[in-house]
Amino acid sequence: MSYHEPDGFQLPEISIVGGTTEQLVFHLWSASHDAIGLTGSCMFAITSFIDPNSTPVVIKTMTISADASSGINNVATVSLGATDTRDLEGKYVYQITLKSASDVDVQQGILYVARNRHRAAIS
Repeated sequence: MSYHEPDGFQLPEISIVGGTTEQLVFHLWSASHDAIGLTGSCMFAITSFIDPNSTPVVIKTMTISADASSGINNVATVSLGATDTRDLEGKYVYQITLKSASDVDVQQGILYVARNRHRAAIS
């Protein structure tokens, strides 16, 4: 799911409410719109938009699976639990890092998190 926007972010904007359970699914493509055959590890991270040098507030290993129509391993999925985003609010950068034996690819997008108005309900 790689396309280029003027601001340099390749992945789509995502909006969620903090503290919700989310399953994010990405179909990853090369710049020439070919399915990327994922063969290594795939990580998902959320970092501050304001401070690009900050430590990620969420880091998750993504699950890699085959696309149903092509059979190529280009589907990356991450599950965010309620406590992963419960205390987040504002604009963040999410990053997917793909690592294989010979290559590393990094793609980023914008994540908006609306404040959860009843955080105490989430344990």
